[in-house]
Amino acid sequence: MHKIKWVYGLLFLILVMSGCSNNEEQKIVVEKLADNGEYNRTEITDQNQVLKIKDLLKEYDWKNEKIEHKGKADYIFSFAYTNPSAEAKSITYYVWLIDNDTIQISKDESEYVSLNKNESEELLEVLTKN
Repeated sequence: MHKIKWVYGLLFLILVMSGCSNNEEQKIVVEKLADNGEYNRTEITDQNQVLKIKDLLKEYDWKNEKIEHKGKADYIFSFAYTNPSAEAKSITYYVWLIDNDTIQISKDESEYVSLNKNESEELLEVLTKN
């Protein structure tokens, strides 16, 4: 009887742990503004690069303000699950190249951050890798 309780307890623990983990792989859908004014779409599926962008976005000091830009964003990107049946709220990021040293990113047009030269280079390196 004691062994049966132990086995059921172990099975319950395994079920809880597997249900709480989200092992779904993600990709980054990137749209780059072309010279003709249209966006060209690419995808970043390398999980190391996806995690790198996620980590970078968490590090930034976002300001809770909407910013107005004249013209279209130079890049638009968002995260999506590689499994089409997985569902999650998607946040869209808009990237404007301000000059050679800085870029601004707007998150769903409600928050923004300005990046210095090093941060800009690091982010653009991943977004333009394809």
